[in-house]
Amino acid sequence: MSASSVKPLNVQLPAITLILFALCVGIFCYLAQWMSYEEVDQSALIHLGANVASLTLSDESWRLLSSVFLHSSFSHLLMNMFALLVVGTVAERILGKWRLLIIWLFSGIFGGLISACYTLRESEQIVISIGASGAIMGIAGAAIATQLASGAGTHHKNQRRVFPLLGMVALTLLYGTRQTGIDNACHIGGLIAGGALGWLSARLVGQNRLVTEGGIIVAVTLLLTGTIWFVQQQIDESVLQVGQSLREAFYPQEIEQERRQKKQQLVEERNALRETLSAPVSREQASGDLLAEIADIHDMAISRDGNTLYAAIENTNSIVVFDLGQKKILHTFTAPIAKEKSVKHCGGCKDQGVRSLALSLDEKLIYATSFEANALSVINVATGEIIQSITTGAHPDSFILSR
Repeated sequence: MSASSVKPLNVQLPAITLILFALCVGIFCYLAQWMSYEEVDQSALIHLGANVASLTLSDESWRLLSSVFLHSSFSHLLMNMFALLVVGTVAERILGKWRLLIIWLFSGIFGGLISACYTLRESEQIVISIGASGAIMGIAGAAIATQLASGAGTHHKNQRRVFPLLGMVALTLLYGTRQTGIDNACHIGGLIAGGALGWLSARLVGQNRLVTEGGIIVAVTLLLTGTIWFVQQQIDESVLQVGQSLREAFYPQEIEQERRQKKQQLVEERNALRETLSAPVSREQASGDLLAEIADIHDMAISRDGNTLYAAIENTNSIVVFDLGQKKILHTFTAPIAKEKSVKHCGGCKDQGVRSLALSLDEKLIYATSFEANALSVINVATGEIIQSITTGAHPDSFILSR
């Protein structure tokens, strides 16, 4: 046989699969600086974009994408990257480079959304969801659906390649039902999204492939964005409070900067207000010294007749009832100050007391936040007795009372 008759090998590397592989490995190498006992610290994962339902479904939907590229341990990364190479190599030959990338992204995001919704509904604990498995299930589902939709016209080699994908999908779902800590909701969500996109793309692509697939991308983007927005509108106040507590715990620098900005804004508003005030009156006229014995007032409420002042003193965790007519303290209600360990989701908090208060319409009850740890307290004005404690799940700062 002459040298000219030997045909060169036509080896096509799965470029997008290898890029995704390198990206996941590179990000894990960056995360390794926060590893402890063979796992990445959960605080670092949350800070860098893990899918946490109370954060993702409030106003941090970007976590649906970032969480796809995060892995918690070397074993977690190893299993997912092995699956990516096996599934991605086959799927990229069936789907093509750019279709695989698009389906990877959409499947990962949709799988994360399903996971967040399921976690919020079924679990009372804070669950961290990360990993590329939802996106991998998506490209596997897309490759399988594409073959099924294409029917007999597909290449025989591609048909044979689908069987390992079917086996891997089945094993992944079965493993998720038998093992704790596996996000099967994300797997199923990614599989459904990828399967739907693969089938739709194979059925609709005709002569003008670019226009058709472009239309599919735009339609799916709008649908996914609308779905995320709709889900976020259904979130209740308690979930938003948990999300805010997590932000304060895991973004201390940003929170402190925000507080400094608010403080500076208040100072500027106060200085501007001073310029508009009339000339000051004497102490006797203002009777400003009457409240000198009540120090460090954090919040207050006044009765409708203007005769009684209710003051919240955070430092001593006290509520002082002051008669403005008689100019004396009538009652002082005090409760133990919440210690640091009692304040949920607030690892750096110091001792904290009552933060805000309001009166009921009949002025027989006082509503106070943080008079008790992690609760809104309902207090009898006449006796100072706490008649109801409404657990908030976090150290509450303020509240709104409907009228």
